[in-house]
Amino acid sequence: MPAPVRGVNLQFTNSLGDAGSFPYRFDPDSGGFVSSVTAGVYTLRVRAFENGQVGVAERPLNVNSNLTGIALALAPAASIPVRVRSVATGQGKLMAGSGMPALNVHLISSDSQLGPTEYWAVPKGTGKQQTLSFENIQPGRYASEMNPQGSFYVESARCGDTDLLREDLTVSADAEVPPIEVVLRDDGAALNIALADTEAKATVLLVPDRVLRQVKHGFYSGQLHFDGLAPGEYSVLAFDNADGLEYENPEVLSPYLGDAMRVTLAPGQNSSITLPVI
Repeated sequence: MPAPVRGVNLQFTNSLGDAGSFPYRFDPDSGGFVSSVTAGVYTLRVRAFENGQVGVAERPLNVNSNLTGIALALAPAASIPVRVRSVATGQGKLMAGSGMPALNVHLISSDSQLGPTEYWAVPKGTGKQQTLSFENIQPGRYASEMNPQGSFYVESARCGDTDLLREDLTVSADAEVPPIEVVLRDDGAALNIALADTEAKATVLLVPDRVLRQVKHGFYSGQLHFDGLAPGEYSVLAFDNADGLEYENPEVLSPYLGDAMRVTLAPGQNSSITLPVI
């Protein structure tokens, strides 16, 4: 790495996408580093500040003995524009003064066990010229969360060939990431939740058949309302304790779906149900 480089973070990720916790020493003047790593096959990922800019690099490593002379060339961290298109039926409302619906777009690391790495798309410009963009994304795999406001829902979200509603986004240090293309519709459905035990508190999950990993969740304490729901069929569950439940993992959630209440929502429908608590 060319000097001077500051604020360096090194991460060794195995083939399963898990990041090991290995200590390292970094010399900012020479750009050199030393780390103690157990034998194995890794991807070495580096994030650093160079000349006021965020730089990233990655390279594969097969560690079966001492390694020296590992050279890394920093490249600018990825910026990913988000292009939003809305299909209007007249039921939705746009954010005041904006040419597009209000939309929160969130990327969450899928392959770091050292703590969550998260990014939010930030607005650029104002009014009808406003756009969204992710800035300084480090390499890795990311799950996406997209939350429009009001009756809008995400009909589709793609980044190149990646369907973000069903797949993780892979960001590489040596490849440009295409724009994220999001299509919103404004004829989303609404669902009002009540519990059979009116005194209970619970975590409620809405699991859409069309995309199992796009689970909606909320906490019931007297009342709960979901809007902006894509039309279609849902499994709805209420848990008295959902701590530690990986509800966005279809394999983890599958054993509970037999106890779910089934709901079918039409475009623009406002429906109500009463749930038992698991």
